[in-house]
Amino acid sequence: MRSAKRQPSDHLLSLLRAEGLAAQCDLDRCLPLVRKLASELPDFDSVWLDAMVRLRQLTPWQASQLQQTPPGALSVGPFLLCDQLGEHSLLAIDRRSGRRCVLADISTAAKPASSGLRKSTQELLERLQTLQPRPPATCSLPTELAEDCHGRLWLASPHAGNWSFDDLVIRGGRLPWQAVAEIGRELLLCLAWFEQSGLTHGNLTTSSVRLCHNGQIVLTAAFARRLRRPGFSIGQQLTLRDCEGFAPELSESTRQPDRRSELYALGCLLWQLLAGRPVVISADPVRRLISQREHDITDIRTLVPECPESLARGIQMMTRRLPELRPDSATELLRLWTPRPHGSSALRQIVRALPESRTTLQLPASAALPQSFPARLMRRAAWPAAAFAALAGLGIAASRSDTSLIPLTASGWRELLAPDPSTVPENASTSPPEIVAGDIVHDMPQPDADGIIRLQPGHTYRTRDLRVPGRLTIECTGPASAAVQVPANGQWILAAATVELRGLQLHRDSGQPTPATPRQLAAVQCQSLLLQNCHVQSPATSDDCTGLAWFRPAAQPGIIELQNCVFAGGGYGISCNHPPRRLQLDNVLLACRGGGLLLEFGQTDSADWQATLKNVTQRFGFSLLDAVVHPDGPQNLALRIASQDCVYQPRMAVARIRPPENWKPANMQIRFHTDSGHPAIVNPTAESAVYIDRSLNQTVALPTASLPDNMLLFVDSTFADAEQQSFRTPWEASLLLDFDGPKLSQQLPGIIAAQLPANPAADYFTN
Repeated sequence: MRSAKRQPSDHLLSLLRAEGLAAQCDLDRCLPLVRKLASELPDFDSVWLDAMVRLRQLTPWQASQLQQTPPGALSVGPFLLCDQLGEHSLLAIDRRSGRRCVLADISTAAKPASSGLRKSTQELLERLQTLQPRPPATCSLPTELAEDCHGRLWLASPHAGNWSFDDLVIRGGRLPWQAVAEIGRELLLCLAWFEQSGLTHGNLTTSSVRLCHNGQIVLTAAFARRLRRPGFSIGQQLTLRDCEGFAPELSESTRQPDRRSELYALGCLLWQLLAGRPVVISADPVRRLISQREHDITDIRTLVPECPESLARGIQMMTRRLPELRPDSATELLRLWTPRPHGSSALRQIVRALPESRTTLQLPASAALPQSFPARLMRRAAWPAAAFAALAGLGIAASRSDTSLIPLTASGWRELLAPDPSTVPENASTSPPEIVAGDIVHDMPQPDADGIIRLQPGHTYRTRDLRVPGRLTIECTGPASAAVQVPANGQWILAAATVELRGLQLHRDSGQPTPATPRQLAAVQCQSLLLQNCHVQSPATSDDCTGLAWFRPAAQPGIIELQNCVFAGGGYGISCNHPPRRLQLDNVLLACRGGGLLLEFGQTDSADWQATLKNVTQRFGFSLLDAVVHPDGPQNLALRIASQDCVYQPRMAVARIRPPENWKPANMQIRFHTDSGHPAIVNPTAESAVYIDRSLNQTVALPTASLPDNMLLFVDSTFADAEQQSFRTPWEASLLLDFDGPKLSQQLPGIIAAQLPANPAADYFTN
């Protein structure tokens, strides 16, 4: 039994204290938030973990590890694990120094490593300590061998760089040739050092080369791939990642990696950066290997005509399928490599083009941790690193159905960067041009140390894409709201662990949108989203633009709370690429022509989902809720919509479902219920729920058997706009004046207009 004072379970407490993750003062700090999240329910451990994540005492990955059965490991020797970086790598903090590290798993399986692997790895590390000359600054080498409680071995390396080139190619497409030429020169210097030391890197791919904030590159992940898998065999376990940078001759069982196979990997890497795609397009790893053995890689100039002949010829020399035809060494090729005076400038331009380069939080100075309060100081050092690494790989899509890394714009790197870096001054400003729209448009400030941006009432701000670890709060605390203006052909991208918006009026600039205009006004990626006193106005002329699109971080349940908000215009008010675990709307007006909410159910999503709505009015749209179930989603769907004092006026149905093919009505169930006993008011011309029947290719009403507890009252209603009165705010036009049915309370259901955002600056919605 827990004590009268709320506390995590003894099991969770023992786990947290064993890892030094929570002292009593930390639990006391979480207690107010736990009370708010749990309300009248018991304070389950999941609520405590949620609160600790929101208050930056744990990373989301650590919380997920603690919730596993049995709990996942959070320590490897002296290292505190913070996040998953890749299939075989973890982000960690060295408890002794507070430095960020990357732990690479070199065990051949999930079992204790052999003594031979342990001995050979330790000998390699000792050799690296004595090698002269020292490696170039652009080469990050492993420094320590660690062993977890299961006997698995991990290779520890300093965490270097912020963006892998694998991510950058996905986000912006192919890189300009000036930048690629500089990358090639830096990597040739690294390979020359490996050759001189009698070593091979073993994993020269786009994922192992990283770009830093200063425009420098760093080569990482040395030796781990070869230590983990010293041999190579073609079989069912072969993956496309195994084939990346793999020289054709290494498929022969007797051939070992050497300097020529390293050059082949480098040539493939540079070719991929220039072309924006792999050297061979095939989803079959075996076919890819066969193609590389039988044919030389295509001349890069067929895809990138502007690539200089010297660079193209160097790549062609490195990627010859016969090792004897390649250069003898990196040192020899480096002498022939034509230096590019503007290569470093091009890399710095790429960094400046990344929005998060101006918002990323840095770790504090890596001083030795004092003995007092080690867990709290360690947590403060670990959070920015783990959260940034998690956010860097998270996805915000440019459309409703796709999930990818956060895009920069509709343009690629070549369009984002100047055609000729020599014409761009080193200190050139990259801020967007000022948008003049009547009043002065201000630049949005940067978040302060607590992740808070405070805006002035009555001012208009241009959007700034923000990606920060932990909490992000943008608020205006005044009698009037602050306006946030999105460019005509852009969107506002926000990514953080927790996003809170208060007192904002979000709208798109009146400029003519282009065909490439994103399908959402604001794209938000976070675990917890809170909107208070906000008005989101999507373009009234576009029915294909969502006001606010929420994208769930990978493996995170998600929470969305909307209080005293208005969504108006065309398209949907809110869309979610996955259903959040909790969706609460309190005094919200949904006045979009398309619909109120759009939810997509995909892989790993639960078939059971519930939303809680209080004082919600939905007008003008075809539905309150549209649910799209993808083929890889749940096998059935059970929706529960709890309504309290709500009014729904859809043109077609309260809920619409687009199921996969071959679904029957028995696969779908919707419960419209209420805790107060007052049913939601619905116009009599609408259906409770409809679904798309693929055989008929039309919408069909869901039968009564699929609608238990159908607490909806279908009656004629009268709204304030029917009286043609003058209103202080447009929201008063959607007040319910009367309906043909029993009045169960003195307060009519629907929105409370006096609590909605004040002083709207334009005519916001059109029916």
